[in-house]
Amino acid sequence: LAETLGFTPASLTHLSSKLIKNECITLRNDEDDRRTKYWKITPKGLEILVEAQKCGMKVRSEFFSHLSDAERNSLVQIYTKLNNTFV
Repeated sequence: LAETLGFTPASLTHLSSKLIKNECITLRNDEDDRRTKYWKITPKGLEILVEAQKCGMKVRSEFFSHLSDAERNSLVQIYTKLNNTFV
């Protein structure tokens, strides 16, 4: 997960510790492999995530509101092309 997210394992451990302390996630160790850990988002964590997504949508809406429909469509085409190039 650290590699996928671009974090060092130590920084991901630090981040997960804060999320656990703030009751946003729970941690469960794998019974067969002590190196494997499972995170589960809590209702509180899900509530915070939903609120953050709403805020993000509002910010993006305001940010792109200055563009015409044609400009937004062009931008989507450009982002799609770039995304397909780097996947």
